[in-house]
Amino acid sequence: MVYILTVFIAIACSAAVVIYKDRRYSRVRDFDVKRIIKDNTTFEIMTFTALIAVSLFSNFLYARTGGDYVQMYKGLLLIFGVYLIAFIDYKERIIPNKIILVLLIIRTGFLIYEAIIAFDILRTVLAYPMLGGLIGGAVIFVAMFVSRKGVGMGDVKLFAVIGFFVGSAAILPTMIYSVLASAVFGIFLLLTRKAKLKDSIPMAPFALIGIVFNMITSNLGGSI
Repeated sequence: MVYILTVFIAIACSAAVVIYKDRRYSRVRDFDVKRIIKDNTTFEIMTFTALIAVSLFSNFLYARTGGDYVQMYKGLLLIFGVYLIAFIDYKERIIPNKIILVLLIIRTGFLIYEAIIAFDILRTVLAYPMLGGLIGGAVIFVAMFVSRKGVGMGDVKLFAVIGFFVGSAAILPTMIYSVLASAVFGIFLLLTRKAKLKDSIPMAPFALIGIVFNMITSNLGGSI
């Protein structure tokens, strides 16, 4: 039953991502499923498949480690949301507030559920996500002033929400993986002369990499 529900959530979220992207970038405003499917590129179809694969793989990891399936679903929704943000950030160099708000609402819903089932440790339940959001936002806020150009308020809000999702114990590893991924990619661009030292790159795609990588390593017992 859990596997069926996971596949359903993955397909529903993937479809929502494709439809949102179509509504944002297509000049055609009518809702036509056949047209949306026809207009999707091979890359988007591959992405759709990859997202489902990530969902199934994370389900396998949680099953193997005896994890909490509610936490798994929370992680999956975060992945889908940040993927959509990453796509928009890559194309437009902006992070949409509406998607940030939706993720915030989703996490608040999970937090209410967690508070109800663990009311006896309510302070701990509330403290970890709140502290995670504070750490994520604060670190990137400081980085915004240090970098002057490479980081914006959108990145601050993004990592604050990510921290709110993953909690205080996982936000720093997630950020480290994100920064390492962006550094490797930046070095590659410099070596191939596709970018200059003063150029900036969107951070959201690497935030997505950090989330997925930390999810995998933590469930395999390798999180730092």
